[in-house]
Amino acid sequence: MKNISFGYINHTHWIRFVSTYLLLLITYTIATPYAGDFEDFGASAKALGLGNAYTAVASDASAIYYNPAGSNLLNRSQILFLHSENYTGGIVQNNFISYVYLTKPQSYGVALLTNRIPDIKITKLPYPDLPPSDTNRPYIDRIVNASDWIVYFNYAHNIVTNLNLGFNFKLIYRSLGIGSAFGTGLDFGAIYQMPVDLMVATKISNLTTSPLFWSNKTREVIMPKLFVGLAKQIKLNNASLLLSSDLENNFDQNELYANFGAEYHYKNAFSLRAGLFRYNPCFGVGLNYKRFFLDYAFVSSSFQAELGSSHKMSGGILL
Repeated sequence: MKNISFGYINHTHWIRFVSTYLLLLITYTIATPYAGDFEDFGASAKALGLGNAYTAVASDASAIYYNPAGSNLLNRSQILFLHSENYTGGIVQNNFISYVYLTKPQSYGVALLTNRIPDIKITKLPYPDLPPSDTNRPYIDRIVNASDWIVYFNYAHNIVTNLNLGFNFKLIYRSLGIGSAFGTGLDFGAIYQMPVDLMVATKISNLTTSPLFWSNKTREVIMPKLFVGLAKQIKLNNASLLLSSDLENNFDQNELYANFGAEYHYKNAFSLRAGLFRYNPCFGVGLNYKRFFLDYAFVSSSFQAELGSSHKMSGGILL
């Protein structure tokens, strides 16, 4: 039986490639909890409106972030952008821009994710060896900005009928104002399109436990996260109903989340969305006009009220 070939890589090489990285994954056992949380703000208002239950339905340019295999499900090449203001006063600013170039049966993509927290006050004590008091009040020493930058390089391919696999190689830069770090990572995704408009998918982010090397000579390791998604589309007269769900496992925190979403899509022009993301209600709307699309999402922090809610705006153009 012949190997199923694509480009310069054949099916056997893919299996060896994945097996090697899974073996590397097992060899790493030490990680810093929450080290990878800076990558959790999202990349699409459409996805957040669906409660971030997007692993199985990531079929726009944000798929680079949500499921590297999904970029090969686009109907044509695409550019997407996102801007969001997160938590009370928009204290965390999150931006994402991506481009997917489609050359069936494969696709190539590049994306940039940034987070920024401005005006962080660094304080000192006049007498550092003494505890704070009325005569030893903290004062502002300087004001710094914290930022995160991730560049994604994406490749996806249709391996066999209805099965797409994809990978991201990513470069990571973090600056906390008082130190900085560089790192690399690898994401893997798969989507299988079953009959009757049913989608099954999985994604593993930071497959090889992405290392971060800090300027103070310390090292952090970002543990993988596993996502398993299921989605079903129901066709109606001049409309459709999408139901999606995700299971999300954070290995470094030993946490398991279930995310859910629903979308009513009318005449390929207007969408209403609702979902539940890590127990927080989400709502969203979407507009499509010719080759342009625009989406908005509101993410409530009902279970973390002290953080406040988030507003997400994203949009793009079909090329």
